[in-house]
Amino acid sequence: MQARLPVVLSATALVVALFGSTPLGHAVVSAVPPFATHAKTADFAKNAGSVNGIKASTRPRVGWLVALGRNGKFPASVGVAGPAGPQGPAGPAGAAGAKGDRGASGPTGPSGASGPPGTSGYLVVKVNKSIGTEFYASVTATRPPGQRAFGGGGTPQGASAGYVRASYPNDAGTAWTTELNNPAMAAYTAVGYALCATVAP
Repeated sequence: MQARLPVVLSATALVVALFGSTPLGHAVVSAVPPFATHAKTADFAKNAGSVNGIKASTRPRVGWLVALGRNGKFPASVGVAGPAGPQGPAGPAGAAGAKGDRGASGPTGPSGASGPPGTSGYLVVKVNKSIGTEFYASVTATRPPGQRAFGGGGTPQGASAGYVRASYPNDAGTAWTTELNNPAMAAYTAVGYALCATVAP
């Protein structure tokens, strides 16, 4: 029966082609609807799209078969990953990136220890010296220990006092001397000054 089925189908197709446009042809086609329906499927096997019930796919999918490519091999995605190759050489350094934003300020550190107390500016040393009737006299004001004489002077006191002829420090800067003359040869008091201050080491 299976060997004769194609012959029957072919004969049916020929009849449809010859009489399809005639009333008789329409009658024949309507008389064999099962054979016409079978011809439309072209004898395509119901399981021709699968193997043992497993369908084919062009990409790896669970439960699907994957066909070989044109090179006769499976796609790379189907195979098992091989071992990692050796590390390649380091590439050239990239260009420097843009400067980043300034970070937040850190916390303030603890305060340091207090320094030693400083000195209180300068000091004026005053010296009074009684002068007799001599024509020439001098008075010297000496700075305290740890200080230096930076300036000074002197003056005679009295109705018949003389005048200042010179005023200067000594070479060590420890004292200031004032020289006076007394033309009237009368007794008077000479006052000497020294302006002193502490010198940082």
